[in-house]
Amino acid sequence: AATHSWRVLLRLAMSEEKLPSDDAASLLALTDASRLQFFMSHEGNRMYMILMGELDLATAPVLTRASRDVSAEHDGDVILDIGLVTFLNSTGLSLFVVQHKDLQACGRKLTIYAPTPMARRLFQITGLTRILRIEP
Repeated sequence: AATHSWRVLLRLAMSEEKLPSDDAASLLALTDASRLQFFMSHEGNRMYMILMGELDLATAPVLTRASRDVSAEHDGDVILDIGLVTFLNSTGLSLFVVQHKDLQACGRKLTIYAPTPMARRLFQITGLTRILRIEP
């Protein structure tokens, strides 16, 4: 399959031309990944991940891969700052639960930090405040 720049893929997608499957997947990854950004930093035995944007079915795979990499390469607790998350649905909540269980199995902790009022409400409605460590 031919490899195109993201600008060419975007132009093709907007023109209603059929994209080759590899190129369509590349465009999907590009647009979805740009809706969620995250930054990582570690201090002592803690890994800090700051999320910004939308966390849903389309963007979760990017964070899932990064979380697995962090878990494999870092042996401390993880602080997940979601204060800049603008959208969160059940896929994102599920990802948090899976990450919590994976870390817990290794004797480590996940802390969800600075949830927005919308995110905090989702945690309360779903009962995840009883399972996840949420601060403040």
